[in-house]
Amino acid sequence: MRNYKDFGPVDVHLADDGIVQAIGKGDIVMSMMTRQGVKKGVLTNVWHIPKLSRNLFSVGRFIKDVGPVTFEVDGCFAETKGFKWKLGALEGMGLFKLCMTPVLPAEVTEASTKKEDKAGQAKDKAGEMKDMAAEKAGQAKDMAQDKAGQAKDKAGEMKDMAQVKTGQAKDILEKFGMENSNPVKTPQEPGLKLTRSMCADGCKHAETMANVPYRNAIGCLMYLMVGTRPDIAVAVGVLSQFAAEPCPTHWQALKRVFRFIQGTRTYGIEFQATSDDKLQGYSDADWAGDVEARRSTSGYAFVMNNGCISWRSKKQSTVALSSTEAEYMALTEAVQEAIWLKAFLHELGEMNSDEAVKIYEDNQGSIALAKNPEFHKRTKHIDIRYHFVREKVAEGKVVLEYCSTKDMKADLMTKPIPASQFQYLRSMLGIKAPRSAEASGSVTKEMPRQADFVRCT
Repeated sequence: MRNYKDFGPVDVHLADDGIVQAIGKGDIVMSMMTRQGVKKGVLTNVWHIPKLSRNLFSVGRFIKDVGPVTFEVDGCFAETKGFKWKLGALEGMGLFKLCMTPVLPAEVTEASTKKEDKAGQAKDKAGEMKDMAAEKAGQAKDMAQDKAGQAKDKAGEMKDMAQVKTGQAKDILEKFGMENSNPVKTPQEPGLKLTRSMCADGCKHAETMANVPYRNAIGCLMYLMVGTRPDIAVAVGVLSQFAAEPCPTHWQALKRVFRFIQGTRTYGIEFQATSDDKLQGYSDADWAGDVEARRSTSGYAFVMNNGCISWRSKKQSTVALSSTEAEYMALTEAVQEAIWLKAFLHELGEMNSDEAVKIYEDNQGSIALAKNPEFHKRTKHIDIRYHFVREKVAEGKVVLEYCSTKDMKADLMTKPIPASQFQYLRSMLGIKAPRSAEASGSVTKEMPRQADFVRCT
């Protein structure tokens, strides 16, 4: 600042009769390096108001909060509610495009110590202009209070952020008339195999399903699945295969998923602050689960801080001739995801570049196939691209470890399983209800509650 004059506390009367105290006034000189060279700008006759934490901020923020900024021959100007006021003057090699916000140019307000000047010249010139300084000071105060509240209650902040999800899930159930349906414990009926042959009577089913919003329902469920509900990934994947020509049996299976959501609407992914915060992957496959095409289903889940951060359930593109081959093909997709997650976490500073990702597998044959290059005489038919796993294991990018089928978290991504095992694996992935619901006992009864959330503790 230059040409600064310190004249002690002085009341500055604003356009709406508000008052702030200034202790001095001067010119602010600014400079910025650009491709064209150094650009300088001057804000003239700027009041020094100590209670404001910042006197300058970016043009983008200024335009958003006040209005457009124009650059003319003799300076920089802004216009708000029909009143034009000067922000900066041209100097040197060009105008520095940085504008002030709470500081008040003399052209907008005038300082006065006389009571009769309270509604003085500034009010006449500004008209309906708002009290920018007081408004910004209030915003700064509110922001400070918000940050204090966020630091005090981080879990509460995350819960509030998920309120939008709650309303959307509730709207989805109401949209399809399932808000009062009876809840079930699993999204799929164990042992039920859905096929296209169920639509043998095509004409009759076409008439029945003409006004059924099957595809719309699939899209709504997919939204929930991608966001915070990995536990419905298999159900959505299977049901979406019949979107082109569904039959009443498929529709009943789809409504079962809605009934499952109805009973677990408060469920979401819970992340906990634990010492075991390493990235861990789980890979599994359901060999020949498709009874018509005899293709297998791949599934993987990656967990960090006891919460699932990445998951997938997908039918394999080719027929696997053995369970080992199916598991190996699924492992390939899991390793590809692990490499990407590792690079992402390394960029965030959460993982070292030389640190290996641990992936658990419940098939000893696929682990041996990935680790032992000699174990290939009976597996020559496996596509070369699937040996990507072997390469990454040799490079130390991933480490494969055996996991029992009972504790295989990715089993939730491959096939329908009994309710007890389903609930166990779901909790292992961090998919839980809010603690308030757990304390009230409403979770065990699986009564209707509000929808998805993501909570950090």
